[in-house]
Amino acid sequence: MTSFSKLQSKVIKSETSLSLLFSTVVVALQTIRSHSAFFYSDDYTLIKNQSQPISEVFNQFNGHFMPIIQIIYRAFIGVFGLQSYAPFLIFSGLCNLFFVFSMTYFLRFNKFSKLTIILVPSLILMVPYTAHTIFWLAVALNLISIGLLLLHTMLSTQRALLVSTILMSIFGIGIGGYGLPLVFGILINNILRRKLWPAAASVFMIIGTLAIYVNFRTAGNLAVDRSVLRWVITNFQTLISTFTPGFIDASVIKLIVELVFYIGLMLLFLTIIQWKPREFSMYEINALTFLVPLITFVSMIAISRNGTESITASRYMLIASSLLTLFCLMASKNFDLRFGISNARLNLQIILVVTLIFSAFFRVFYWWQAPLDINYQSSINRSHVVNAVCDTKPGSKIEIDYAQIDGLVYFPATLDTTAWSTFRKVNC
Repeated sequence: MTSFSKLQSKVIKSETSLSLLFSTVVVALQTIRSHSAFFYSDDYTLIKNQSQPISEVFNQFNGHFMPIIQIIYRAFIGVFGLQSYAPFLIFSGLCNLFFVFSMTYFLRFNKFSKLTIILVPSLILMVPYTAHTIFWLAVALNLISIGLLLLHTMLSTQRALLVSTILMSIFGIGIGGYGLPLVFGILINNILRRKLWPAAASVFMIIGTLAIYVNFRTAGNLAVDRSVLRWVITNFQTLISTFTPGFIDASVIKLIVELVFYIGLMLLFLTIIQWKPREFSMYEINALTFLVPLITFVSMIAISRNGTESITASRYMLIASSLLTLFCLMASKNFDLRFGISNARLNLQIILVVTLIFSAFFRVFYWWQAPLDINYQSSINRSHVVNAVCDTKPGSKIEIDYAQIDGLVYFPATLDTTAWSTFRKVNC
Protein backbone atom coordinates (compact mmCIF):
# COMPACT_ATOMS: atom_id res chain seq x y z
CA MET A 1 0.00 0.00 0.00
CA THR A 2 1.41 3.41 -0.99
CA SER A 3 1.93 6.20 1.52
CA PHE A 4 -1.00 8.12 0.01
CA SER A 5 -3.26 5.06 0.31
CA LYS A 6 -2.27 4.62 3.94
CA LEU A 7 -3.02 8.28 4.64
CA GLN A 8 -6.33 8.01 2.78
CA SER A 9 -7.29 4.92 4.75
CA LYS A 10 -6.39 6.58 8.03
CA VAL A 11 -8.46 9.69 7.22
CA ILE A 12 -11.51 7.62 6.25
CA LYS A 13 -11.30 5.66 9.50
CA SER A 14 -10.91 8.78 11.64
CA GLU A 15 -14.19 10.23 12.86
CA THR A 16 -12.42 13.51 13.65
CA SER A 17 -11.11 13.87 10.10
CA LEU A 18 -14.49 13.02 8.59
CA SER A 19 -16.27 15.50 10.86
CA LEU A 20 -13.90 18.30 9.87
CA LEU A 21 -14.13 17.29 6.20
CA PHE A 22 -17.94 17.31 6.09
CA SER A 23 -18.11 20.63 7.94
CA THR A 24 -15.49 22.19 5.68
CA VAL A 25 -17.61 21.19 2.67
CA VAL A 26 -20.68 22.82 4.27
CA VAL A 27 -18.79 26.06 4.97
CA ALA A 28 -17.10 26.07 1.55
CA LEU A 29 -20.40 25.62 -0.29
CA GLN A 30 -22.06 28.41 1.64
CA THR A 31 -19.03 30.70 1.12
CA ILE A 32 -19.18 30.06 -2.63
CA ARG A 33 -22.93 30.61 -2.56
CA SER A 34 -22.36 34.00 -0.88
CA HIS A 35 -19.55 35.06 -3.22
CA SER A 36 -21.35 38.29 -4.16
CA ALA A 37 -22.02 39.29 -0.54
CA PHE A 38 -21.43 42.81 0.69
CA PHE A 39 -21.75 44.74 3.95
CA TYR A 40 -25.08 44.34 5.69
CA SER A 41 -27.25 46.21 8.21
CA ASP A 42 -25.20 47.46 11.19
CA ASP A 43 -22.00 47.00 9.20
CA TYR A 44 -22.70 50.43 7.81
CA THR A 45 -22.54 52.04 11.23
CA LEU A 46 -19.19 50.30 11.70
CA ILE A 47 -18.02 51.79 8.41
CA LYS A 48 -19.26 55.20 9.46
CA ASN A 49 -17.34 54.98 12.75
CA GLN A 50 -14.12 54.14 10.89
CA SER A 51 -13.09 57.80 10.82
CA GLN A 52 -13.72 58.24 14.56
CA PRO A 53 -10.90 58.03 17.17
CA ILE A 54 -10.06 54.49 18.31
CA SER A 55 -11.37 55.35 21.78
CA GLU A 56 -14.87 55.42 20.26
CA VAL A 57 -14.91 51.60 20.15
CA PHE A 58 -15.55 51.65 23.91
CA ASN A 59 -18.67 53.76 23.53
CA GLN A 60 -22.16 52.49 22.94
CA PHE A 61 -22.74 50.94 19.55
CA ASN A 62 -26.39 50.55 18.62
CA GLY A 63 -27.24 49.89 22.25
CA HIS A 64 -24.38 47.44 22.75
CA PHE A 65 -20.89 47.43 24.24
CA MET A 66 -18.90 45.55 21.57
CA PRO A 67 -15.35 46.94 21.20
CA ILE A 68 -13.84 43.67 19.90
CA ILE A 69 -16.19 43.53 16.91
CA GLN A 70 -15.55 47.20 16.17
CA ILE A 71 -11.77 46.68 16.33
CA ILE A 72 -11.96 43.69 13.95
CA TYR A 73 -13.98 45.70 11.43
CA ARG A 74 -11.63 48.68 11.72
CA ALA A 75 -8.62 46.46 11.10
CA PHE A 76 -10.17 44.71 8.09
CA ILE A 77 -11.46 47.92 6.51
CA GLY A 78 -8.11 49.61 7.13
CA VAL A 79 -6.20 46.79 5.43
CA PHE A 80 -8.60 45.66 2.69
CA GLY A 81 -10.78 48.72 2.10
CA LEU A 82 -14.48 48.73 1.21
CA GLN A 83 -14.60 47.44 -2.34
CA SER A 84 -14.63 43.72 -1.54
CA TYR A 85 -16.39 41.76 1.19
CA ALA A 86 -14.29 38.65 0.46
CA PRO A 87 -11.90 39.08 3.45
CA PHE A 88 -14.87 39.35 5.82
CA LEU A 89 -16.55 36.35 4.19
CA ILE A 90 -13.40 34.22 4.50
CA PHE A 91 -12.91 35.20 8.15
CA SER A 92 -16.57 34.40 8.81
CA GLY A 93 -16.01 30.93 7.34
CA LEU A 94 -13.01 30.45 9.62
CA CYS A 95 -15.21 31.32 12.62
CA ASN A 96 -17.55 28.54 11.52
CA LEU A 97 -14.68 26.07 11.20
CA PHE A 98 -13.27 26.99 14.61
CA PHE A 99 -16.67 26.22 16.11
CA VAL A 100 -16.70 22.85 14.31
CA PHE A 101 -13.15 22.08 15.41
CA SER A 102 -14.06 22.81 19.04
CA MET A 103 -17.26 20.75 18.91
CA THR A 104 -15.58 17.79 17.20
CA TYR A 105 -12.92 17.50 19.89
CA PHE A 106 -15.45 18.17 22.62
CA LEU A 107 -17.59 15.24 21.43
CA ARG A 108 -14.53 13.01 21.16
CA PHE A 109 -13.30 14.08 24.61
CA ASN A 110 -16.70 13.16 26.08
CA LYS A 111 -16.65 9.75 24.37
CA PHE A 112 -19.65 10.17 22.07
CA SER A 113 -20.34 7.63 19.35
CA LYS A 114 -18.49 7.86 16.02
CA LEU A 115 -21.75 8.62 14.23
CA THR A 116 -22.36 11.61 16.51
CA ILE A 117 -18.81 12.93 16.13
CA ILE A 118 -18.88 12.61 12.33
CA LEU A 119 -22.32 14.10 11.66
CA VAL A 120 -23.42 16.49 14.41
CA PRO A 121 -20.90 19.34 13.87
CA SER A 122 -21.86 19.71 10.19
CA LEU A 123 -25.56 19.18 10.94
CA ILE A 124 -25.58 21.87 13.60
CA LEU A 125 -24.22 24.29 11.00
CA MET A 126 -26.91 23.36 8.49
CA VAL A 127 -29.96 23.18 10.76
CA PRO A 128 -30.12 26.83 11.86
CA TYR A 129 -28.17 27.99 8.81
CA THR A 130 -29.31 31.18 7.12
CA ALA A 131 -27.39 33.86 5.30
CA HIS A 132 -26.38 35.56 8.56
CA THR A 133 -24.25 32.62 9.66
CA ILE A 134 -21.67 32.94 6.92
CA PHE A 135 -22.70 36.25 5.35
CA TRP A 136 -22.51 38.48 8.41
CA LEU A 137 -19.19 38.41 10.25
CA ALA A 138 -20.66 40.22 13.26
CA VAL A 139 -22.92 37.19 13.81
CA ALA A 140 -20.38 34.48 12.90
CA LEU A 141 -18.09 35.78 15.66
CA ASN A 142 -20.59 34.42 18.17
CA LEU A 143 -19.71 30.89 17.09
CA ILE A 144 -16.22 31.58 18.46
CA SER A 145 -17.68 32.24 21.91
CA ILE A 146 -19.52 28.89 21.94
CA GLY A 147 -16.38 27.14 20.67
CA LEU A 148 -14.36 28.73 23.48
CA LEU A 149 -16.92 27.50 26.02
CA LEU A 150 -16.48 23.96 24.67
CA LEU A 151 -12.70 24.22 24.98
CA HIS A 152 -13.03 25.53 28.56
CA THR A 153 -14.94 22.41 29.64
CA MET A 154 -12.01 20.22 28.54
CA LEU A 155 -9.40 22.01 30.67
CA SER A 156 -8.42 20.36 33.94
CA THR A 157 -5.86 22.31 35.96
CA GLN A 158 -6.94 25.26 38.10
CA ARG A 159 -4.35 27.53 36.49
CA ALA A 160 -5.55 26.74 32.96
CA LEU A 161 -9.17 27.27 34.01
CA LEU A 162 -8.32 30.60 35.65
CA VAL A 163 -6.52 31.93 32.57
CA SER A 164 -9.30 30.63 30.34
CA THR A 165 -11.96 32.25 32.53
CA ILE A 166 -10.36 35.69 32.35
CA LEU A 167 -9.43 35.70 28.66
CA MET A 168 -12.61 34.08 27.38
CA SER A 169 -14.86 36.23 29.55
CA ILE A 170 -13.14 39.34 28.20
CA PHE A 171 -13.91 38.09 24.69
CA GLY A 172 -17.53 37.34 25.59
CA ILE A 173 -18.02 40.79 27.11
CA GLY A 174 -16.20 42.45 24.22
CA ILE A 175 -18.52 41.12 21.51
CA GLY A 176 -21.64 42.45 23.22
CA GLY A 177 -24.80 40.82 24.52
CA TYR A 178 -24.34 37.82 22.23
CA GLY A 179 -21.25 36.89 24.24
CA LEU A 180 -23.12 36.59 27.54
CA PRO A 181 -23.75 32.82 27.08
CA LEU A 182 -19.97 32.35 27.20
CA VAL A 183 -19.60 34.33 30.43
CA PHE A 184 -22.49 32.58 32.20
CA GLY A 185 -21.48 29.15 30.86
CA ILE A 186 -17.96 29.49 32.21
CA LEU A 187 -19.32 30.69 35.56
CA ILE A 188 -21.57 27.65 36.11
CA ASN A 189 -18.90 25.24 34.84
CA ASN A 190 -16.32 26.57 37.30
CA ILE A 191 -18.78 26.43 40.21
CA LEU A 192 -19.94 22.88 39.50
CA ARG A 193 -16.37 21.66 39.13
CA ARG A 194 -15.52 23.27 42.50
CA LYS A 195 -12.62 25.30 41.12
CA LEU A 196 -12.34 28.11 43.68
CA TRP A 197 -10.20 30.70 41.92
CA PRO A 198 -11.72 30.27 38.44
CA ALA A 199 -15.18 30.51 40.03
CA ALA A 200 -14.19 33.67 41.89
CA ALA A 201 -12.80 35.11 38.65
CA SER A 202 -16.09 34.30 36.91
CA VAL A 203 -18.09 36.12 39.59
CA PHE A 204 -15.78 39.12 39.21
CA MET A 205 -16.24 39.05 35.41
CA ILE A 206 -20.03 38.90 35.78
CA ILE A 207 -19.98 41.91 38.11
CA GLY A 208 -17.66 43.68 35.67
CA THR A 209 -20.05 42.89 32.82
CA LEU A 210 -22.98 44.42 34.66
CA ALA A 211 -20.91 47.50 35.55
CA ILE A 212 -19.89 47.94 31.92
CA TYR A 213 -23.45 47.58 30.68
CA VAL A 214 -24.70 50.13 33.22
CA ASN A 215 -22.06 52.66 32.21
CA PHE A 216 -22.05 52.13 28.45
CA ARG A 217 -25.76 51.70 27.75
CA THR A 218 -28.40 54.39 27.93
CA ALA A 219 -31.05 54.38 30.65
CA GLY A 220 -33.69 53.50 28.07
CA ASN A 221 -31.83 50.37 27.11
CA LEU A 222 -31.56 49.27 30.74
CA ALA A 223 -35.27 49.51 31.44
CA VAL A 224 -37.11 46.19 31.66
CA ASP A 225 -40.81 46.01 30.91
CA ARG A 226 -42.32 44.23 33.92
CA SER A 227 -45.16 42.82 31.87
CA VAL A 228 -42.66 41.18 29.51
CA LEU A 229 -40.69 39.80 32.45
CA ARG A 230 -43.89 38.42 33.94
CA TRP A 231 -44.81 36.92 30.58
CA VAL A 232 -41.43 35.13 30.35
CA ILE A 233 -41.85 33.67 33.83
CA THR A 234 -45.42 32.47 33.29
CA ASN A 235 -44.94 31.11 29.75
CA PHE A 236 -42.02 28.74 30.17
CA GLN A 237 -43.37 26.27 27.61
CA THR A 238 -43.72 29.02 25.03
CA LEU A 239 -40.15 30.05 25.81
CA ILE A 240 -38.93 26.48 25.35
CA SER A 241 -40.75 26.28 22.01
CA THR A 242 -38.75 29.24 20.75
CA PHE A 243 -35.57 27.16 21.02
CA THR A 244 -36.67 24.80 18.27
CA PRO A 245 -37.97 26.75 15.24
CA GLY A 246 -34.45 26.78 13.83
CA PHE A 247 -34.58 23.01 13.43
CA ILE A 248 -37.71 22.81 11.31
CA ASP A 249 -41.36 23.77 11.44
CA ALA A 250 -42.36 20.08 11.22
CA SER A 251 -44.07 19.33 14.53
CA VAL A 252 -42.66 15.79 14.85
CA ILE A 253 -39.06 16.98 14.75
CA LYS A 254 -39.79 19.80 17.19
CA LEU A 255 -41.56 17.33 19.46
CA ILE A 256 -38.57 14.98 19.57
CA VAL A 257 -36.08 17.76 20.26
CA GLU A 258 -38.26 19.23 23.00
CA LEU A 259 -38.83 15.74 24.45
CA VAL A 260 -35.07 15.19 24.71
CA PHE A 261 -34.79 18.63 26.30
CA TYR A 262 -37.36 17.80 28.99
CA ILE A 263 -35.78 14.41 29.62
CA GLY A 264 -32.54 16.27 30.28
CA LEU A 265 -34.28 18.65 32.68
CA MET A 266 -35.88 15.73 34.53
CA LEU A 267 -32.57 13.90 34.94
CA LEU A 268 -30.88 17.07 36.21
CA PHE A 269 -33.72 17.63 38.68
CA LEU A 270 -33.39 14.08 40.01
CA THR A 271 -29.66 14.57 40.41
CA ILE A 272 -30.03 17.91 42.19
CA ILE A 273 -32.59 16.72 44.76
CA GLN A 274 -30.31 13.76 45.60
CA TRP A 275 -27.17 15.82 45.39
CA LYS A 276 -24.18 15.08 47.52
CA PRO A 277 -20.73 16.68 47.18
CA ARG A 278 -18.90 15.68 43.98
CA GLU A 279 -21.71 13.50 42.69
CA PHE A 280 -22.44 15.43 39.50
CA SER A 281 -21.20 13.45 36.53
CA MET A 282 -19.21 15.08 33.73
CA TYR A 283 -22.27 14.96 31.45
CA GLU A 284 -24.51 16.58 34.05
CA ILE A 285 -21.98 19.36 34.63
CA ASN A 286 -21.74 19.96 30.87
CA ALA A 287 -25.53 19.87 30.54
CA LEU A 288 -25.87 22.67 33.10
CA THR A 289 -22.97 24.50 31.45
CA PHE A 290 -25.10 24.78 28.30
CA LEU A 291 -28.52 25.06 29.95
CA VAL A 292 -27.77 28.12 32.09
CA PRO A 293 -26.46 30.32 29.23
CA LEU A 294 -29.24 29.03 26.94
CA ILE A 295 -32.03 30.13 29.29
CA THR A 296 -30.15 33.32 30.16
CA PHE A 297 -29.70 34.26 26.51
CA VAL A 298 -33.22 33.45 25.30
CA SER A 299 -34.79 35.17 28.32
CA MET A 300 -32.58 38.21 27.70
CA ILE A 301 -33.73 38.39 24.06
CA ALA A 302 -37.35 37.85 25.04
CA ILE A 303 -37.21 40.68 27.59
CA SER A 304 -35.19 43.15 25.53
CA ARG A 305 -37.11 42.46 22.29
CA ASN A 306 -40.57 42.34 23.87
CA GLY A 307 -41.39 38.71 23.20
CA THR A 308 -39.83 35.38 22.35
CA GLU A 309 -40.75 35.53 18.68
CA SER A 310 -37.56 37.55 18.17
CA ILE A 311 -35.48 34.46 18.91
CA THR A 312 -36.50 33.09 15.50
CA ALA A 313 -34.24 35.68 13.85
CA SER A 314 -31.21 33.82 12.52
CA ARG A 315 -28.68 35.91 14.44
CA TYR A 316 -30.34 34.71 17.66
CA MET A 317 -31.28 31.23 16.46
CA LEU A 318 -27.64 30.51 15.67
CA ILE A 319 -26.74 30.79 19.36
CA ALA A 320 -29.92 29.25 20.79
CA SER A 321 -29.94 26.21 18.46
CA SER A 322 -26.25 25.51 19.08
CA LEU A 323 -26.62 25.62 22.88
CA LEU A 324 -29.87 23.65 22.74
CA THR A 325 -28.28 20.91 20.61
CA LEU A 326 -25.31 20.67 22.96
CA PHE A 327 -27.63 20.39 25.97
CA CYS A 328 -29.69 17.68 24.23
CA LEU A 329 -26.50 15.76 23.42
CA MET A 330 -25.52 15.82 27.10
CA ALA A 331 -29.05 14.76 28.09
CA SER A 332 -28.98 11.88 25.58
CA LYS A 333 -25.60 10.65 26.78
CA ASN A 334 -26.66 10.87 30.42
CA PHE A 335 -29.91 9.01 29.67
CA ASP A 336 -28.12 6.24 27.75
CA LEU A 337 -25.60 5.73 30.57
CA ARG A 338 -28.32 5.57 33.22
CA PHE A 339 -30.85 3.39 31.43
CA GLY A 340 -28.83 1.34 28.95
CA ILE A 341 -29.90 -2.33 29.01
CA SER A 342 -27.39 -4.71 27.36
CA ASN A 343 -27.21 -4.44 23.56
CA ALA A 344 -30.93 -3.82 23.12
CA ARG A 345 -30.96 -0.52 24.95
CA LEU A 346 -32.90 2.50 23.77
CA ASN A 347 -30.21 4.80 22.42
CA LEU A 348 -31.48 8.35 22.80
CA GLN A 349 -28.28 9.70 21.28
CA ILE A 350 -29.02 7.91 17.97
CA ILE A 351 -32.63 9.16 17.99
CA LEU A 352 -31.40 12.74 18.41
CA VAL A 353 -28.82 12.42 15.61
CA VAL A 354 -31.39 10.90 13.22
CA THR A 355 -33.77 13.76 14.08
CA LEU A 356 -31.06 16.30 13.22
CA ILE A 357 -30.45 14.50 9.91
CA PHE A 358 -34.13 14.75 8.96
CA SER A 359 -34.20 18.39 10.03
CA ALA A 360 -31.15 19.20 7.90
CA PHE A 361 -32.71 17.37 4.94
CA PHE A 362 -35.87 19.47 5.11
CA ARG A 363 -33.95 22.71 5.53
CA VAL A 364 -31.25 22.11 2.92
CA PHE A 365 -33.04 24.12 0.23
CA TYR A 366 -33.41 27.14 2.49
CA TRP A 367 -29.84 26.68 3.67
CA TRP A 368 -28.62 26.86 0.07
CA GLN A 369 -30.93 29.68 -0.94
CA ALA A 370 -29.81 31.74 2.07
CA PRO A 371 -31.99 34.77 1.39
CA LEU A 372 -30.88 38.07 2.87
CA ASP A 373 -33.60 40.68 2.98
CA ILE A 374 -33.23 44.36 2.29
CA ASN A 375 -36.00 46.16 4.13
CA TYR A 376 -37.01 49.75 4.70
CA GLN A 377 -34.73 50.29 7.70
CA SER A 378 -31.74 48.74 5.92
CA SER A 379 -32.29 51.11 2.99
CA ILE A 380 -32.18 54.10 5.33
CA ASN A 381 -29.04 52.81 7.10
CA ARG A 382 -27.23 52.16 3.84
CA SER A 383 -28.11 55.56 2.36
CA HIS A 384 -26.99 57.53 5.42
CA VAL A 385 -23.77 55.65 6.05
CA VAL A 386 -22.59 55.29 2.45
CA ASN A 387 -23.12 59.04 2.10
CA ALA A 388 -21.12 59.54 5.30
CA VAL A 389 -18.27 57.47 3.86
CA CYS A 390 -18.36 59.54 0.71
CA ASP A 391 -18.20 62.75 2.76
CA THR A 392 -15.29 61.64 4.93
CA LYS A 393 -13.32 59.96 2.13
CA PRO A 394 -13.81 62.05 -1.03
CA GLY A 395 -11.13 60.09 -2.86
CA SER A 396 -12.95 56.76 -2.51
CA LYS A 397 -15.15 55.25 -5.18
CA ILE A 398 -18.13 53.14 -4.17
CA GLU A 399 -20.39 51.78 -6.87
CA ILE A 400 -22.83 49.16 -5.61
CA ASP A 401 -25.93 47.99 -7.43
CA TYR A 402 -27.68 45.78 -4.89
CA ALA A 403 -30.24 44.74 -7.47
CA GLN A 404 -27.48 42.68 -9.10
CA ILE A 405 -26.32 40.93 -5.94
CA ASP A 406 -27.32 37.27 -5.93
CA GLY A 407 -29.24 35.81 -3.02
CA LEU A 408 -30.95 38.96 -1.77
CA VAL A 409 -34.68 39.14 -1.10
CA TYR A 410 -36.35 42.50 -1.58
CA PHE A 411 -39.57 43.19 0.29
CA PRO A 412 -42.16 44.48 -2.23
CA ALA A 413 -43.23 47.19 0.20
CA THR A 414 -39.64 48.39 0.39
CA LEU A 415 -39.15 48.80 -3.36
CA ASP A 416 -41.74 51.58 -3.57
CA THR A 417 -40.38 53.65 -0.70
CA THR A 418 -38.51 56.93 -0.93
CA ALA A 419 -35.74 55.44 1.22
CA TRP A 420 -35.15 52.68 -1.33
CA SER A 421 -35.19 55.08 -4.27
CA THR A 422 -32.70 57.31 -2.48
CA PHE A 423 -30.47 54.40 -1.65
CA ARG A 424 -30.38 53.13 -5.25
CA LYS A 425 -28.96 56.47 -6.34
CA VAL A 426 -26.13 56.48 -3.80
CA ASN A 427 -22.71 56.25 -5.45
CA CYS A 428 -19.52 58.14 -4.82
